[in-house]
Amino acid sequence: MSTLINMRILFSSVPQHGHLLPLLPLARAFQDRGHEVAVLTAAGMAPVLAAQGLDLLAAGPLPDVLFAEVARRTGADPASAPTPDSVAEFFAGTRIDLTADEALAATKDFQADLVVAELCDYVGPLMAAATDTPVATLAFGPPLPPVFTEAMDAMARTRHGARDLPWQPRQWLLDTWPASMRADEWQQPEGWLPLRPEAFREPGRPGRSCRRRHGRGCW
Repeated sequence: MSTLINMRILFSSVPQHGHLLPLLPLARAFQDRGHEVAVLTAAGMAPVLAAQGLDLLAAGPLPDVLFAEVARRTGADPASAPTPDSVAEFFAGTRIDLTADEALAATKDFQADLVVAELCDYVGPLMAAATDTPVATLAFGPPLPPVFTEAMDAMARTRHGARDLPWQPRQWLLDTWPASMRADEWQQPEGWLPLRPEAFREPGRPGRSCRRRHGRGCW
């Protein structure tokens, strides 16, 4: 008779709705199966997580502070005129710099068995590197152009190096992007695991039904 092994799973997200909400169906699914789940993001996202019945480990500022600091450091605005350098500075430079110390303190007692970070989150992987914990990435849209991902990875590496933490690859890519919307040149990444996309909803409210048409699903 098999025994269910309960895990501690840390979800980590940039503190913006478009980044955080796609993580929540998977976080609730793990929690519903008896795993201990916590979400690492800014304290300003507490109402969203409370409505989902998920625990918050608060660390770091909200985007307005991050954008202001990026502008101070570089003079660029990644929101209105994104470039690889300014986007990397926002996600993998400034956000790590202003969040990492609080995040390390907030997650110290959680002792995660797995970290699940959304595609643009680099704080969760830093926490994982500090504790030698495996990392899965949740993708919720089309693949980012390599010029952006390479710039973000390169900058994140410098932050790992500054803390004497290893740069370790994310082991799994959990992909909710529908197959019918993939580009013709798409190639399956290493560690790729497809997930069914789920629309955001409040717990206790019925989700929208999906009717098949002409032998195909919603997508």
